[in-house]
Amino acid sequence: MKKCLNIFFQIVKWVIIVIISVIVLFFIVRFVGQRINDRTPKGGINGTKYVNINGTEQWINIYGQDKDKPVLLYLHGGPGSPTSYEDYPVLRKLSDIYTIYAYAAIR
Repeated sequence: MKKCLNIFFQIVKWVIIVIISVIVLFFIVRFVGQRINDRTPKGGINGTKYVNINGTEQWINIYGQDKDKPVLLYLHGGPGSPTSYEDYPVLRKLSDIYTIYAYAAIR
């Protein structure tokens, strides 16, 4: 019985270590990704802010490699964040060609 209990606690210990490691790794990757995406390219634009449109404050994300490129207005079509894990990389690639205005939300 004591041996089974000892094995059980060893398994629980390793499960907890794996869970904590995954959580720490997630936050490290998130932190590094935010730092990479927060950089503004030379001659480009990278920002988020409220803008007043017809008397209503609305949140937009703006980014592009060159401010002189044509504007692409991205309307995400659903509640929540203006970008998801699937479309974010595509929009970043398009920022080589366009200045992306991603509409986010109404205040």
